[in-house]
Amino acid sequence: MPYDRPPVHRKRFEVSIRDCDGLGHVNHVVYLTYLEMARAEWALAVRGTKGHAGLGFIFARIEADYRAEATFGDVLEVSIWPVRVGTKSWTLGYEIRRVGSEELVLEAQTVLVSYDFEAGTSIPVQPELRAALEAGR
Repeated sequence: MPYDRPPVHRKRFEVSIRDCDGLGHVNHVVYLTYLEMARAEWALAVRGTKGHAGLGFIFARIEADYRAEATFGDVLEVSIWPVRVGTKSWTLGYEIRRVGSEELVLEAQTVLVSYDFEAGTSIPVQPELRAALEAGR
């Protein structure tokens, strides 16, 4: 899944001791938290809002390939790219690399759905989000 264009967003994380499991490496679910935090930061900036209510989407699917382990003290960088934009959903691609060596640690894709929380239903992708997604493809 390598991407041939600059990411629309990057976020760095330093692996803390609480991110690691009993085997001493980052637990698999923690990587998903890194993706979530980077995705939320990007989406809130695009929408110009704060807090979960400003996101306006729900998570529908994730596909992740773990390529290398990360351990306490590593600095990791999440990069995000739009892959596909549909009527009500879109796909984002991700890479997590170790800062310094640029070793690929994880590749992933998520499918997200625009959602009206008050009505409890999916809605068309919001115009400002669609513009940001299409500009990054």
